[in-house]
Amino acid sequence: MTNIEKLQTEDFSWSRKVQKYVAQGQKTHALKLLKRVIEHDMPLFAGDSAILEDGRVAWLYRIALLREWGRTYV
Repeated sequence: MTNIEKLQTEDFSWSRKVQKYVAQGQKTHALKLLKRVIEHDMPLFAGDSAILEDGRVAWLYRIALLREWGRTYV
């Protein structure tokens, strides 16, 4: 497994963690994790479409959760 494949595998694990937090009602943890994914700065892979896609998906997921929860958590 190459380093890029390892990074991509690790990056995809964030969504499972967020789902676990949501299922357990840990809204703050879920939103903090999404914020870290969104703000994750990887200049070495800045042009990598998989990294950019993760950030985009995390933004959409965060927006959906905030709308669902009535924006009571920021």
